[in-house]
Amino acid sequence: MALTQHRPPGAASPPLGAPAVDHASRNPATTEGAPVTINDESAPDAGLIEAVLHLDRTLRITYSPLSQGGLVRLIGELDAGNTPAVAKTLTEVRAGEGVLTIDVARLEFVDVAGLRMLAGLCRDGSARLANVPSLMRRLLHLLGQGNVIDTCA
Repeated sequence: MALTQHRPPGAASPPLGAPAVDHASRNPATTEGAPVTINDESAPDAGLIEAVLHLDRTLRITYSPLSQGGLVRLIGELDAGNTPAVAKTLTEVRAGEGVLTIDVARLEFVDVAGLRMLAGLCRDGSARLANVPSLMRRLLHLLGQGNVIDTCA
């Protein structure tokens, strides 16, 4: 899993599609993360540090360590074009991490392929969704995947 783009703590995240590596320093990306809510409770250690795990022209995936597992934020658009790469990244990061929390609050678009992939990652109990917007909840229910929300969101 590659970490990319150096940024001092507190610096703004680059726009989607920005260059993935600061070639001068070759350091991993770090930023202060925004607070996240998991099951109506604030995750106090979720904002310590964020590393960019994946960056393409429509989606950025960041990772922050949590006391029991890790927090992954999906920012942008998740569709059939980037779902295989996202699935690979999330599978790699959740290995040995305990329960991986996938924050989907900043997803601007998700298609059926992306939702099915997320639901599949949650089924075995090693991942859960956080901050699921109401429209995404509705689509999951329409796809017959509503149990994913009930068990892991």
